[in-house]
Amino acid sequence: MTKIVVYSKDHLIPLQNTQNNQIVLNKNSLVLIHHPKESIASIERSGTSAIIHLKNGETIVLENFFNLEGTPENQIVLSNPQGYYDVMLLDEQGQLIQYNPVNNINVLANSPNWISSTQVNAIQAAADESTPWYSSNIIKGGLALVAAEALYLTAFKKDDDKDNTPKDTIAPATPKGTLDEAGKVITGQTEANAKIYVIDANYNVLAEVQADASGNYKLSLSRDIVNNEKVYVYAKDAAGNSSSLLALTGTKDTLAPEVESAQFSEDGAFVTGKTEAKAKVYVYAEDGVTVLAGPITAAADGTFTLNLNPPLSSNDKAKVIAVDEAGNKSTAYEVIVGQDTISPAQPLIEVSTDGTLIKGKGEVGTTVQILDANQNVIAEQVIGSDGTFNITLNPAMTDTSKYSLMLKDSAGNQSKAVELKLGLDTLAPEEVQATLSDDGKKLTGTAEANSTIEVKSGTTVMGTGQADASGKFEITLTTALLNNNKATVIAYDAAKNASPSLEITGTKDTVAPNKVVLRTVTDDIGDSKGSITSDSTTDDSQPKFEGTGEAGATITIYNHGIPIGTTVVTSNSTWSFTPIKPLELGEQSISFTQMDAAKNTSDMSDAFKFTVVAQVSVSESEENIDVESLLSEDNGANSNMRCDSFKSLMIINKLSKFL
Repeated sequence: MTKIVVYSKDHLIPLQNTQNNQIVLNKNSLVLIHHPKESIASIERSGTSAIIHLKNGETIVLENFFNLEGTPENQIVLSNPQGYYDVMLLDEQGQLIQYNPVNNINVLANSPNWISSTQVNAIQAAADESTPWYSSNIIKGGLALVAAEALYLTAFKKDDDKDNTPKDTIAPATPKGTLDEAGKVITGQTEANAKIYVIDANYNVLAEVQADASGNYKLSLSRDIVNNEKVYVYAKDAAGNSSSLLALTGTKDTLAPEVESAQFSEDGAFVTGKTEAKAKVYVYAEDGVTVLAGPITAAADGTFTLNLNPPLSSNDKAKVIAVDEAGNKSTAYEVIVGQDTISPAQPLIEVSTDGTLIKGKGEVGTTVQILDANQNVIAEQVIGSDGTFNITLNPAMTDTSKYSLMLKDSAGNQSKAVELKLGLDTLAPEEVQATLSDDGKKLTGTAEANSTIEVKSGTTVMGTGQADASGKFEITLTTALLNNNKATVIAYDAAKNASPSLEITGTKDTVAPNKVVLRTVTDDIGDSKGSITSDSTTDDSQPKFEGTGEAGATITIYNHGIPIGTTVVTSNSTWSFTPIKPLELGEQSISFTQMDAAKNTSDMSDAFKFTVVAQVSVSESEENIDVESLLSEDNGANSNMRCDSFKSLMIINKLSKFL
């Protein structure tokens, strides 16, 4: 397997250290692949993924490597056996232009990920001019650095040859560490004198310290890490090598639970609702002090039911409060006997980038209200029977607008408000419509316009692509989907909302059936009937063969390798065959193959051997046969006993009737 390290492009913080050939990039990244450039066969783009083919047959898939315009959001670096690194320089379409050497990957922080054809031509032309090429206005910032190393590869290697100082390229081991219960302090161990950094999910550095000579460290975070937030610890040695990340989770719970819904029964005898799983739930009187019911513990899915004794009367009010295991207390949720007090769920919405259109999905029959900063309703619409809404804003909202959206039902219950922003998108694409080609290699279909399509079998990505402006897409799978194996197809919009998954099945059959199984061979004529066993004799020249095979397959029967007939396996996987033409007397060697509907043929079965002899009727005259005269029979040439082997067999067969 190939070792791959993913660094953040801005600060070169290690994000992943893996041997997994399927990598999802969630941030502008530098991908270090521990292979020399000579091992790369090709690189190609599939949707927003980069697919790297190695000469050893391995394939590396980097998801989200390209943006929707086709230019790479990330950079690929290869390790070089001579101690430096080779950077893949790509054009706007992700095509490889050349490899550029760098001494240290630290110089690549915030450098360009790609170079335009105009810039390539300018760099090459500048190399022949007397004016320094790097003074050209076309060459900017980090691009100049990358291009300079490319143009002067020879000089680089000469300089490198002069430097015989051993280089430390070994990263420290992943540090060990523990976050205290309060989420304030991390203590642990790492490489002696290494620098320890702590970052959050947004790559903000929360603390840094140098380990002592024994590798011990302790640092206080700039803010508390609580409520299952994760932070990441890594070590960097004096040579600049960074370790993998150690993830630590702040387990202290400071978030109050929420009563999502609560409703009285019509007779006021009980309250049902939903809150945080395992929270303690109480029903208080309208004064918020007197406990009417509870506590009870909410189920694993958060649902609860509390009985009131005595029941409350019509229009009586009460308050439901939940307290989680950490002691955090929810706000009160008011319930009224005889009234609907269940709030609509928050809708899923999409706001256009120009602020003119808001569309979404929500509870049928509720009213969508858009509110300004002063909570004035500036637009509203009732959600129809299909559960969708489309609201046009005139004038359009801007990036400074303080708008919110909520749903209101006929009882006056309101959903949580959603703060609106240009481009906000919580609305998932519709399910993909797709068809797999007969050979299982190509998927065509329609999805949300400009969405990214991903095809997966289990955890393995088989292909990615992008729908065009009309929603059409075509994806060539990296591996054909065959033999009733299944895969899922999901569309992701620009906000990474996932559509419902579509299951597809590869119907092409490339698997040959198993060998034919012969169960019985039966003699059903003559005086001696019954089962014929291997290497036995029979006087039935048309015995019945029976066995099992693949349903619907065609079985070919061979005798001494020559086909003598066919039969079809029934739906219950059984078959039978009786030769139309009698088998000749003597030894038989019967074998079988089966071919399924896709023309896949099984291996030849083991041969079943037996001998067919002539039929003999036992008559009254035969019972008085003269054995001596029988043994003296010849072919008319002389009186000596000169029988051929077949005649001897016939004589023995006749004699056996009297033994």
